[in-house]
Amino acid sequence: MCVWVSEPFDLKRIAKAIIEELGGDVPNLTTLQAWHNHLCHSLEGKLFFLVLDDVWTKDRARWERLKLALDHGKKASRIMVITRDNVVAQTVGTTAKHNLQ
Repeated sequence: MCVWVSEPFDLKRIAKAIIEELGGDVPNLTTLQAWHNHLCHSLEGKLFFLVLDDVWTKDRARWERLKLALDHGKKASRIMVITRDNVVAQTVGTTAKHNLQ
């Protein structure tokens, strides 16, 4: 599944987009905590490959909050972050970086 992130890094919008990509029900939630909980539940035990496209945030706390939810998927799940900024790649904890021309 592929989710466009861009700026601003809106965790509610990103969670909603991931849930939509999973084909799950998208409830009318208002709080960030409610979206976080719903995303955790939607990913629970699922194997997924997620592409987060056009990531610009350098805010580690925001990324960690999203990562906590993504960690509810199966251990073999993978996340690809597409960014043009090397600092962003470091912030998200890149394990293998590929520079494209």
